[in-house]
Formats: sequence, structure tokens, C-alpha cells
Amino acid sequence: MPILTEEWDQPADWLPADATQITIREEAAGGGPAILAVTTNSDLDPMQCAETDRQSAPTYAEDWSPDDVYVDRVFACANWAVIKIADGWYGWTPNDPDEMAVSPAQ
Repeated sequence: MPILTEEWDQPADWLPADATQITIREEAAGGGPAILAVTTNSDLDPMQCAETDRQSAPTYAEDWSPDDVYVDRVFACANWAVIKIADGWYGWTPNDPDEMAVSPAQ
């Protein structure tokens, strides 16, 4: 299992501008698998994200991860798969290439 870090090294352009309480876990080397959760009341930007069938799953789970990430649909936001959670959004990267192909922000 790779060493994880809380420091951020990847773009997530899909994040709403009002996002707070941003929690991240990623591979220590950066640029690899990552998970992210944010608190926000905002919707995702349709110029960044499009809804599609889920074909991927997060590599990691933390105590702040949602219990059920195996939903039928996700939002594809470039190389991120994103799902709605109670107080915001939860995403993972990489997503499946077929998910990424649906995203308007490739």
C-alpha cells in the first residue's frame, strides 16, 4: 500500500468556489490516486462535469469517506469521478477512461 499524504499536488478544477472543509488523501509521490471531500451547497459546474454511469471506484477509503461509493451514477469531471454527499461532494481520481470521455473538461 502506498504512503499517503495530506498535501495536495493535483488539479481539481471541478471544486465549487465556495467549497470549505476540503479533505484530501493522495499518493505520497503525487499525481497518482487520490480522494477528496468538500463541504458546499453549490452544484457542480456543467462546463466541468457531466453525469454518467459509474465505472470506477476510489483507491482509498478514510474515516471521512462516504459509506457507499458504489452508486449507479457519478459526475465525470475531467479525470475525477464525483458523487453527492450529505454536505457537499466526494471525488476520486483516476476515474475510468469511459467516464473521462463524457466529461466536458477533458
